[in-house]
Amino acid sequence: MAGSYSDGAGRVDTSDLRKRQEDLERKAAELDRRESALRNGPNIVKTNNWPGIHCGPIGPCFYQDFDVDIAIEYKGIVKGMYYVWLAYSLILVLDMIACIAYMATVGGTTVATTFGLSILWVVLFAPCSFLLWFRPLYKAFRSDSSMNFFIFFAIFSVQCGVTIVQCLGINACGTAGIINGLTLLASQEGNRATNIGVGIFMIAIGVLFATLALVDFIMLIRIHRIYRTTGASFAKAQQEFAVTSLKNPVVQQVAVDAAGRAAQDAWAGRGQF
Repeated sequence: MAGSYSDGAGRVDTSDLRKRQEDLERKAAELDRRESALRNGPNIVKTNNWPGIHCGPIGPCFYQDFDVDIAIEYKGIVKGMYYVWLAYSLILVLDMIACIAYMATVGGTTVATTFGLSILWVVLFAPCSFLLWFRPLYKAFRSDSSMNFFIFFAIFSVQCGVTIVQCLGINACGTAGIINGLTLLASQEGNRATNIGVGIFMIAIGVLFATLALVDFIMLIRIHRIYRTTGASFAKAQQEFAVTSLKNPVVQQVAVDAAGRAAQDAWAGRGQF
């Protein structure tokens, strides 16, 4: 009797679990359907919302919404890369501050060059890294674009190498880094306590760059593994590039002009005969 009751309870529990699983699957399918509708709906107007700056003529330049544009299974990796970009931009700013301290401590033309380049790297690398590798990655996962995947892999691989060089802190290269920090620690000129403090700060910046380079490499491997499961290929990238080029107004105008000149030449040649 007890055994049969136990068996019945087991059957009831299994049935409840099955119902709950079916409900969860239905909800997941509904969420996927809504996300797909939001991403592909023709009547939805997507206004620029990033960066969230509204100051006179300065305003958002891009539309970015991870919840709408990116599928659930890829949202974490794309957000993670966004945080990688934020971390890189922050380290560049910290490096510029370290170079200011370096110049104030040591001085000289070479150190001034390092400081000037550190400002240039903030102005250049922070926005360019967003435009050249993060946005292609975002577009790749948003629309399963082989072309944008290839752009991301090409640019982000260079980014990994640049970050490694930045962590070293080679003199007159625009970063504080490990080598410059160790050099300052070993220097006997000026205030010894100041040299130690600034040198440790510079080495810490180098360690941050090195850590970010490691994270970059890990994320690159993870994204490449995902890319291999999406069905993207170099042939598809070439096809996308050709279609995108043909849709470009400048390319279309060049093609029309070329066709017009060819027609005129052909007509002129016929007239000679």
